[in-house]
Amino acid sequence: EHQDGRVRANAAASLENIGAEQAIEQIIAVSPTSAVEAMEIATALLRFGTQRSRDATLVMLSRGSDERRWGAAEAVCDWLIRQRRDGDQEWRSRALGALVTALGHDTSETVRCRIASLIQYATDGDAHVAEALIHATVADPSPGVRVRAISSLSYAELPHAQHRADTLLGLLAAPEVDIRAAAAATASAMLTEDR
Repeated sequence: EHQDGRVRANAAASLENIGAEQAIEQIIAVSPTSAVEAMEIATALLRFGTQRSRDATLVMLSRGSDERRWGAAEAVCDWLIRQRRDGDQEWRSRALGALVTALGHDTSETVRCRIASLIQYATDGDAHVAEALIHATVADPSPGVRVRAISSLSYAELPHAQHRADTLLGLLAAPEVDIRAAAAATASAMLTEDR
């Protein structure tokens, strides 16, 4: 086991050239030591496209260190963005559900911030994503997560435009200056897009 995370992640990714099931098990056995390494491992697993490899990626998203969950979240969002209208819609729905759950319940502010910033692009108009972002704007204990969720509400492909706008208007009365500023900027962006 090599101590350099990049070498270990690259070695895990190169296992894709051997038998899929054997490689998947060996990749799963690697314990990432950084978010970058976790992202590379999760991406390698997603490339296999099997139920086992995808399930393993969702397990990475829900368990382990902050870096492991953060890296898996990045990889899952990136994969969903790149596979936008292709691929297994059932898995896509499960992956979005796992991201929504992590946005609402992950203990790491960093993980929630990254998901709030990226999930909008992976949504394809999923109502659960819009609802989770709206909930995060008012309920997340971290102002940083709230600001990122507020900014994500401007994404045109998200449904519930009126509910998003109403939420932003309500946030203009928030006691935190950065929340009010983010709400004003996002509302302005949404108005500009409507023209």
